[in-house]
Amino acid sequence: MAKPWHERQKEKGVKLVLTWFTPRNCWKKYRSGDVWYFKQPDSAEGYEAAVLEYQQRLNSLKETRQLAPEYQHHIQTLQSCLAWYDRFGTPDDEEGIRTEAENVLQRLKSAFESDGELPDVMDSLPACVTLAEKRFIIQFCDHGIGGTNGTSFFPPQSFGSLGWVPSVVWTARLRQIAQPSARQQKPSQTVGHQVQRFLDFKEAQVRGGVLKARTWGTLAERLNVFLKWIKPGTHVATIDGTTMTGYYQWLLKQDQWGQIRRYGLFSTARQWIQWAWRQDDVELDVLPKNIKCKEEFVFLTHLDNDGVSKKTRTELLWTPDEFHAVLGVVPEDFQLFLLLMLNCGFTNTDLASLLKSEVQLEAGRIVRQRTKTRRHAHPPVVNYLLWPKTATLLRTHWSDHPELALTNHAGNPLGVSKLSQKNGETKETVWSSVGRRFQSAKKDTPTMPRKQLMFLRKSGSSKIRSDTRYMTLDSLYLGHSWASIADKHYNAFDGHPYAPLDEAIQWLGGEFKLL
Repeated sequence: MAKPWHERQKEKGVKLVLTWFTPRNCWKKYRSGDVWYFKQPDSAEGYEAAVLEYQQRLNSLKETRQLAPEYQHHIQTLQSCLAWYDRFGTPDDEEGIRTEAENVLQRLKSAFESDGELPDVMDSLPACVTLAEKRFIIQFCDHGIGGTNGTSFFPPQSFGSLGWVPSVVWTARLRQIAQPSARQQKPSQTVGHQVQRFLDFKEAQVRGGVLKARTWGTLAERLNVFLKWIKPGTHVATIDGTTMTGYYQWLLKQDQWGQIRRYGLFSTARQWIQWAWRQDDVELDVLPKNIKCKEEFVFLTHLDNDGVSKKTRTELLWTPDEFHAVLGVVPEDFQLFLLLMLNCGFTNTDLASLLKSEVQLEAGRIVRQRTKTRRHAHPPVVNYLLWPKTATLLRTHWSDHPELALTNHAGNPLGVSKLSQKNGETKETVWSSVGRRFQSAKKDTPTMPRKQLMFLRKSGSSKIRSDTRYMTLDSLYLGHSWASIADKHYNAFDGHPYAPLDEAIQWLGGEFKLL
């Protein structure tokens, strides 16, 4: 005979809230000297129903306790006050007051959710030691503070009584919340809330394949800096030209950041402001007049952190001798990565995302759209002719992955760019084994040229553009989106071998002594 349900749970080590009472064929619970019975069967469904009844009876008892109405009134009023902050923003001089209101509300909720008798509501008040605590008392207790069931020494509107009313300022604010209007249906108008909406929208684009996780991560990091400066509780309607000027001046004072970093932070804040202005349910009705004023907001991005002119782009390009110097000290699989970067204008991302379906091994060609341009309306499909050495190494290091042409030694992708959820918060995961290996190689081989991988494709493009025969092919080599109407709609070679590009790539290989 099968054992009853409650015995099977006991054998599994499951601790049940209720106890099965065989004489009455029901569940029971001892509480404060009384025994509560719940007429439900000995089964999973019956136990769940009995626990639900138990919770409902507990809630009923909580609501009938002495001071329960006072607690409910104070909790509801404070929640409305915090809703006002969310709706209209937190004034700069009230951030501490808001924090104390949140603390008092949490203490009231904790006491109300407990099973014991309720202490005086006034016990939830702060100790009135800090300035923020004192200012909270002034704003929320200007009618006085009453004890249990009020007291004759204080009016019925005093804090702690059932008729508690906060200050005149808050009475007017609560009327704003209570007034029914179309504006009331809008989401919170604080900068913090609207920035999160913007990031949620961008996250949806990442998950839909429209945007890269790296882009989301950059936006989130930069906007966090802007939030700390402007303060999350600020109302969006207060953003104006003064906001733009203030943030710009603050950025210029941050000596720990270079000009490029400052420019990126400012540009991202400007991008968010323009996005918020375009949303119908955001109360940023007027775009700052100076938001696009390049003459006013100048960043000397051509200088390094010390104010000295950075290296010219020509100095950063790879020479044929530097390319061979690196080629001679890295492993064979990394030689393939370097060759693909120069042969096809690849980046680390292109290497990591190269599909087997995009490679024609027998023909010695790669046919693909560059990852970055795929979200554009007319991205070119470029057919690259591979140099013999590139094709040979690609065959040698062809991966066992079902889709990816190239992987690391463990068979995993060369790079990862994705979003994940941790503790309910979106996190960005981005790494590139190609970049890491190159940095390690430069560290282990001090004589290796101090070049950057990102400039390999730029070196190939610059070399092609330097010859008048091929100078118009640099954009095609780089996989950039078509610029002209003819390119977008009438170029029949899109995705097919294109003799001028083949000739330019062959010439590039000769210039770099690879043929």
